[in-house]
Amino acid sequence: ELRELVEVALANTSLSDHSTAQPKMLRGMSSDCAAEWITVGFPDLPQKKGRYYFEVELLRGCKSAQVGFLSNQFIIAPKTVGYSGGVGDDDYGWAVDGQHALRWHGGKKLPWDRYWAVSSDDPRELDKDVVVGVAIDIDARQMWFASDGEWDDAKAPSFGPENIPKGQMLYPAVSLRGRAAFNFGPDFKHPAPKFSSFAAWPGMPDGKVRADIPIIGDENNVGIYKEIQIHGEVSLKKNVQRLVANRKYLDRTKDSRSWAIIVDNAGPAEGTYGRTGAEKGCSIFSQRGGEHIMCCDPSKKIWKVVHKEQPDLIMASAPMQDGGTMDPPRAGWEVPYTSRGCVSQEIFKQGMKEAGISDAQCKTLISALGISSKVYR
Repeated sequence: ELRELVEVALANTSLSDHSTAQPKMLRGMSSDCAAEWITVGFPDLPQKKGRYYFEVELLRGCKSAQVGFLSNQFIIAPKTVGYSGGVGDDDYGWAVDGQHALRWHGGKKLPWDRYWAVSSDDPRELDKDVVVGVAIDIDARQMWFASDGEWDDAKAPSFGPENIPKGQMLYPAVSLRGRAAFNFGPDFKHPAPKFSSFAAWPGMPDGKVRADIPIIGDENNVGIYKEIQIHGEVSLKKNVQRLVANRKYLDRTKDSRSWAIIVDNAGPAEGTYGRTGAEKGCSIFSQRGGEHIMCCDPSKKIWKVVHKEQPDLIMASAPMQDGGTMDPPRAGWEVPYTSRGCVSQEIFKQGMKEAGISDAQCKTLISALGISSKVYR
């Protein structure tokens, strides 16, 4: 709370110091992205051709940032109930989200092999500042992204022609809750990718353009707030027939959702897991505060929990389901039979006899549970 007060106190809110090109609020119920998860961008400066580069600086404490592009077909609906989706949440947006190691397009989650570290105090917040590099070749319909200077492979862009239809008019945009800034150069934190030449985005000012500082005193920023005063006693039983919650309190924005997976009854592997990257198109989840990971093995069509140092020793596994290689199944998990405990068949037979189990029933149990000379739980 103290950190947020200091950031507000130091923030530039002077009209004279603001750039002439400011990002516009596109969706969300508040014009301040430090207060709510909203979408901002530059719909008045779209481009239909060319190769361009810019950066987006996400400050520590950001939540669920989705950095990328929108097309001019994206519906701009600020302060409108029912339009809560951000960049990449429909067919007219493309974004990366390193906090959850994801790419977003068409409202679908796609794996991304970059990860932005989260706070140990609040896994919903970034632990440190992150500079997201953004490069696009509109003619080739390709987008590349970088995390603190580490770029996608030139031959494997984050989004390609299979994701981007022809004839798109695109502009920079970001969805987030927190503080951030666009940087259109020429003083970038990291260089553009070297596999091609990229220009500055046309019409943008030099340097940084803050995305998170609403101008104090602008009555348009507080237009959605209404106040009602009631004097005297109010009895819910006598005076109120029903209470109706505004839909904005029913629709949970991405910064308020839990993306974690909780694993129980798995010994040292139990705990909370968060998405931290991808390998060969398969998502990877890491144990917070531990050394185990949850990953997919498409060749065996299973998800598994393993130790980072012993990836071949499976501690638990489950068949792939509707989530495919993107999300682990919520049911069907089993531990290997060697971890379940066992007794010899002779001891098992003796125990069954003392319990009054017939030889035929005992034979059936051994057939189902026995491996070699042992019977497993």
